[in-house]
Amino acid sequence: MNLFLLVPPRGGSNLLYDIICTSKSVEHMDYDEGEKYFADMPTYLNAWAPVSCVHGFASRNINFYRSDRYDWDRIREVWGGAWNIKNSGRPIFIEKSPPNIFRYDILAREFPDSKFIGMLRNPYCQIESWSRHFDGCSRGNSLHDYYVDWVRHAEWLLKAKKDLGDKLLLIAYEDLVNNTAATMHQIYTFLPLLKDMWLPYKMKERNASAIQRYTYVDINDINDAILDRTMFTIERISKERSLVLLELFRYDIWREEDLGDTDCHLFFTTKYAPNVKNDRFFEYFKVMEDGLIHEPIPQWMENLGLAYKYYQPMFYRRKYLC
Repeated sequence: MNLFLLVPPRGGSNLLYDIICTSKSVEHMDYDEGEKYFADMPTYLNAWAPVSCVHGFASRNINFYRSDRYDWDRIREVWGGAWNIKNSGRPIFIEKSPPNIFRYDILAREFPDSKFIGMLRNPYCQIESWSRHFDGCSRGNSLHDYYVDWVRHAEWLLKAKKDLGDKLLLIAYEDLVNNTAATMHQIYTFLPLLKDMWLPYKMKERNASAIQRYTYVDINDINDAILDRTMFTIERISKERSLVLLELFRYDIWREEDLGDTDCHLFFTTKYAPNVKNDRFFEYFKVMEDGLIHEPIPQWMENLGLAYKYYQPMFYRRKYLC
């Protein structure tokens, strides 16, 4: 039997994978063995597509990952070697490549005796993780764009559930972290051979740290995308479409108060530019509001850490901060 994890990148797939692999019924590869066959991804010429060192971001190039160009006989041979199928003696073979979300039906076709576990993470925390991880490899991505990526992953998970039915178990990252025992029970009820799995290390709540890294402007950027208040994104998502997804996956829209009572100016400058005086901060937003930014961007603006992230044709965010 094959077990495929349908989890977005940076969405907790390693955590789920490590827990499941503690079962004596599971044969696994090294983390990236399953992905190596797909590592001949094109280097994206599109500035909006973030690129990690090896693998592309599947939600920006879905058709490529669903292409018929792949030799599935060869893939079975490569994966079988990584799983050591002939000598394993274990009944479950697990694979967790993030693009699996967008090729679940192909995997079900090529591996008929398969089951799937899908997992989704709170969009705000997922977006923060993507931004922190991918922006070092590719500039030009906004939080608006990462929200579109989250929507694409969420909608394909729903499509997979509709098509796969009882062959797919959907769980939430937050449940795995905060209600670990109950979620593990849910998993081995779905697949009884996993009943002997255990927790290999102390659980850490990563969503809390993501909240601490956000500012008011970050929250409002994402809310602009959720509520369809921006045109500056790779795809406009209607407000109705967003609200349906959030309700289905039991997530709420964050508000400024979710960041606590920290003074926004102090919070913002402490995070991005601890050595920049407050008068420079207000000058920055006055320039932003008047739309008078000229190239080259002044050094003090770069010090604020905002030049790449918020240098856009529309400067209306000051009202959210003051």
